[in-house]
Amino acid sequence: MQKPLTNGWHGLINHSMRFPSLEKPVIQNIVYRHAEDAEFLWLQRDRLVRASDACLIDIQNIDQKIHAHINGLQAAGQAGWETAWEALQQFTEPGEMFVASAVAFALFDDEVPFLALLSMVDVEPVTRRGFLSACAWCEERRVIPVMKRFFQSESLQQYGIGIAACGLRRLNPGKVIHFALTQNDPGLQVCALRATGELGLQEHAHHLRRIFADQKGEQYFWAAWSLVLLGDRGPALEQLCRVMQDTQHPCQSRALSLAIRALPFDRSGDYINNMSEQDGLSRQAVIACGILGAPESIPWLIHCMSNASLVCIAGDAFSRITGVALDKEGLTTEPPCIDPEDEDGISDDACWPDANKIDQWWQSHKTTYASGQRYLLGRKLDREHMLSVLESGTQAVRRDVALDLMLSGHHSFLCNTAQS
Repeated sequence: MQKPLTNGWHGLINHSMRFPSLEKPVIQNIVYRHAEDAEFLWLQRDRLVRASDACLIDIQNIDQKIHAHINGLQAAGQAGWETAWEALQQFTEPGEMFVASAVAFALFDDEVPFLALLSMVDVEPVTRRGFLSACAWCEERRVIPVMKRFFQSESLQQYGIGIAACGLRRLNPGKVIHFALTQNDPGLQVCALRATGELGLQEHAHHLRRIFADQKGEQYFWAAWSLVLLGDRGPALEQLCRVMQDTQHPCQSRALSLAIRALPFDRSGDYINNMSEQDGLSRQAVIACGILGAPESIPWLIHCMSNASLVCIAGDAFSRITGVALDKEGLTTEPPCIDPEDEDGISDDACWPDANKIDQWWQSHKTTYASGQRYLLGRKLDREHMLSVLESGTQAVRRDVALDLMLSGHHSFLCNTAQS
């Protein structure tokens, strides 16, 4: 179903732009197919990078296919740009924005098309993700000059886009971060706060502490989050611990993932014990067990497998610690009939752990696990193992290992697991 146009973009393609000369005439149907397939493949890629069971090779394979279609649109020159731009006008969605932006990066040296794309982002904020995805995905030599022009603008929106793009590419934008952190603009500050942590920019930690002390809005969380990434184990970490126990906070899961790792081992265990005893926090406690990777938690995880609302995430946590694939090891059973009201968080294809079989497996293997140690996929969480998982693990564990590598000092920045 076509969406009505929400803006007057006619005439953009009539600007004087340089396009490659083609030796053969353009076949418009093929150009349309390139655009449609690229948009569809980006949607698949977007799902893959967020999925729990996808691997780096899956992302690399789909990137090769996207490259082929973007190259086809680039080779079509003006016809390729017109097709991508018209699709974006008709369907103002992230996928269409990604394709139009990628074609613009491939074809143009001037800022006219990028200003038009940003105007679209301003009108339809949902497309911002597609533009930033293109900024992270396209060749650096194409993207960086555009980002530099953004930073020379007086537009705070362009500053924010540029900083977010540099953050995704894990490139230090320089003094621009200082400017953004000192502006009285919440959106721009959030972009700069997050990038400061992800890029490991210790030189801006004093700005983060100032913003954290103000305790204002969304900036308060991101200042704390980045300060913890940069090594703060004081008030910022305490704030994340409060957020990770607040099920109404929009960043609760993000706080949980970072705080449990940043806390000393024993204190993480104390928080998990406290959450397990509180109404409404049992689920967070189970997830935290998988994050911490302490074998001491496995008997409790097995106990949680008798609870229909916790059984699947308890099985996931057990597998994350031990590396055991429950379905392949025959440690699953047929799921019972569940009241629809109790199905929260249970996917249709989730395997159903068999608590008795898993307990038998644990009794036979528990002596191979040392207490007081963190485990991931059956191995102690050391640098060699983390780097191996980052290369060949699933997206779920790759995202986690990226945090562990930075917190342990093995990486000076947070690896972007969405990039291939």
